[in-house]
Amino acid sequence: MGPPFKYSTEEERIRARKTNQNKYTMKNWECQICNCIIRLGNKTNHLNSLKHRNKVFGADAEPWSCSDCDIEIQLHNKSNLVKSAGHIRNATNDDN
Repeated sequence: MGPPFKYSTEEERIRARKTNQNKYTMKNWECQICNCIIRLGNKTNHLNSLKHRNKVFGADAEPWSCSDCDIEIQLHNKSNLVKSAGHIRNATNDDN
């Protein structure tokens, strides 16, 4: 047999689920690109906002400089560059 039911009625279960959802959405989340802290409930809205998209793809985006490859790229491409074979080759050549 399974464990006993936690809630005696469907209304109690729904109320408890909504309470837990509200607690989760009130937690803070930090956007590394915009350097701002927002609530988790607004995360999707922020990621789709014009402010965020401009910083990622547009004129507001600050370039990141790679000293090993001697290039400047957008910050959102940093993780791809660091994993690339060319960057690894350049980084190991500088160490030797």
